Amino acid sequence: MNLRKAIAIGILIRLVLMPFFAHPYDVFAWYSFYLQASNDISSLVMHFPHLWKITLFPFFLAYSFLSELTGLEAFSSEILPSILMPRWNIEFIPGVLFNFVTKIPIFFSDLALAFVMFKVVKHSTGNKDLAEKAAILLYLNPLLIWISAGRGMWDSIPTLFSMVSLYFLSTRKIAFSAIALAISVLYKLYTIIFIIPIILFLFRRSNQKEKNLSVLKFIIIFVSTLLLDAIPYFSLIPTMVTGLVTPTPFFGLAGFGLTYWSISTLVPELSQFLDLIVYSIIIFMFGLTLYKVNRLSFDKPILNLSIGMLGFLLAFFLSFNFVAEHFLIWALPFIIIITIEKKIETGLLWFTSLTALIYAQKNFPYYLLPTYPWFDSVLEYFARLVQPFQNVIVVEGESIIMPSLSGGFIMTLLGILSSVFFLIMYLELFDFHNPNILRHLRRTLLGPVKMLEKKFRKESR
Repeated sequence: MNLRKAIAIGILIRLVLMPFFAHPYDVFAWYSFYLQASNDISSLVMHFPHLWKITLFPFFLAYSFLSELTGLEAFSSEILPSILMPRWNIEFIPGVLFNFVTKIPIFFSDLALAFVMFKVVKHSTGNKDLAEKAAILLYLNPLLIWISAGRGMWDSIPTLFSMVSLYFLSTRKIAFSAIALAISVLYKLYTIIFIIPIILFLFRRSNQKEKNLSVLKFIIIFVSTLLLDAIPYFSLIPTMVTGLVTPTPFFGLAGFGLTYWSISTLVPELSQFLDLIVYSIIIFMFGLTLYKVNRLSFDKPILNLSIGMLGFLLAFFLSFNFVAEHFLIWALPFIIIITIEKKIETGLLWFTSLTALIYAQKNFPYYLLPTYPWFDSVLEYFARLVQPFQNVIVVEGESIIMPSLSGGFIMTLLGILSSVFFLIMYLELFDFHNPNILRHLRRTLLGPVKMLEKKFRKESR
């Protein structure tokens, strides 16, 4: 498949998903922003980071105009039967028009991300075919498609700017790289951890006279760009940073998501050991990663920087107690670059993506609520099918949906499986050689993928 055909297919899939699917909680949050901005535009910048809200503003205006023109509006969740009630104090289902319009910036971000991926890999390898392959692997990745066009999360935007930063850094355009990374942080704070491998790269790749200057230049421009936007919120930043690294229970559960901590859905008592264990693992994993990244030669800037950036993301995924499925989008471009360079197994890319995609369906069929006016009986049927896997509980007066024992078992299995894949990836990334363990894991987990690959190639011939 050539790149143009892949892009066309990816666009078509996204256009189909965009109006009819949405995470009820997330998109309701965007709709709440819209209502607030309609009354007071300053509400868009009341909380930091706020670039996503500002990005949405012109699309709010477009929605307002088109809604009046077409009559397509949000509808109250009160019309939903009890079995389809999304809980979480969700008052409105924004509807197909709002879903489509507010996903437009994410739609173009995915396109730009594929283009930047092509440029990065071509610059790194000098091979156009490999660059096209990398762009296709990214743009047609089922998890990226689902998170962007289905769920409606904007994680591809900070990922795009982190990739732009990587490209500029490899071409020695330090100022542009620093600005791009700062913009990425202003969309989502996680990319601030990329500062560590970047500083190590600048020290390693600059001559004796330039190394201090290069690092200082990057940091000054990076911090200055952040301050231009963040000064009004300066007092909030310490609290936000603390919140990012502080493990907190998720409605009584010690952990949630693509992590072994998901076992807390079956053993809630783990919450009492949360702080001690999580902090210990974070310190160990980040210390080990720093040691390994510091040993990189950086003779291949893009590959080595990708290893460093992915290494710290994996350290986070293997440490923290909450790893949402959309977090994996942050790592996807780096995984693909390193896969293209044959540093890690191709199967790991597909296993991690598909596991996260399956996990993301925990909110099924609530993703389909925008279609309720037309498919009410179908959605009720789906809701009855998944009902045994869910429990409705009340926490502090708020009605929420949590997994039942059987649902918790499935989520625990997927969480542990994700951690195993992350661990294998981490071991391969930094050349940890334990042939017996690693070979067994590869055979067990990656063997079926290799068999399918061989079968496909044989049939293609």
